[in-house]
Amino acid sequence: MSSKEYEGDEVILAVDHGKNVGVAMHDGKIVKPVGVFDEEGLFSLLRNMDFDAVVVGIPYNLKGMFSKKTFEVVNFALKIKDEFTDKKVFLYDERFTTVYGKKISGMDERKYRRFKDVISAVEILSDFLKSQHLACEVNDDKFIQLDERIIDKMRNKRTVVEEILLDPRDERLRSLNIVFLTNDPHHFYLLVEKGYIAYFRKSVDELSLDYDLMLKYKDGKITLCP
Repeated sequence: MSSKEYEGDEVILAVDHGKNVGVAMHDGKIVKPVGVFDEEGLFSLLRNMDFDAVVVGIPYNLKGMFSKKTFEVVNFALKIKDEFTDKKVFLYDERFTTVYGKKISGMDERKYRRFKDVISAVEILSDFLKSQHLACEVNDDKFIQLDERIIDKMRNKRTVVEEILLDPRDERLRSLNIVFLTNDPHHFYLLVEKGYIAYFRKSVDELSLDYDLMLKYKDGKITLCP
């Protein structure tokens, strides 16, 4: 999660990704619509703009869980980050922006369909600016690697890792029997892509997992319990 507050003249874009891509912009003063593009058109726009961050609306199902569409959007956000490495990219829950956007637009159904993508982008960005702590940053720097001492203690044990952003690309983890519980959609996406057992927004109690050890934060440090 990011606690950074955006102030001043930073330019932030929001993207509602679907068949069409709606784009909105905060120019340091107000949130305003930019337009509707295809994916190629969006990247062309980004290459010709001076901006500081992109907020990508991420769709979950109504229970707040991942779906096929969620994975597609996380992959899309990663494509933005891969090309614009010096820019911040965030994922932000968009579940209710379409419904709310339609309600406040006052448009009839036919007219709303023409503008729904950009209206959703405006709502995503407006919500993000009010609740930035709920966003997830797409940033590899947040991932951590374990020291060998802890890894040695995990060998031959079934270990639950709860809300610790272990780097899914750390090849040492492949030899371990790990179950991941995470609330970070970027982390969850990479874990599944790498073939790990991972649960999104679930707790040990909810899943009734059998395990020998649990890796968690304790007193500001990563600790194995019991």
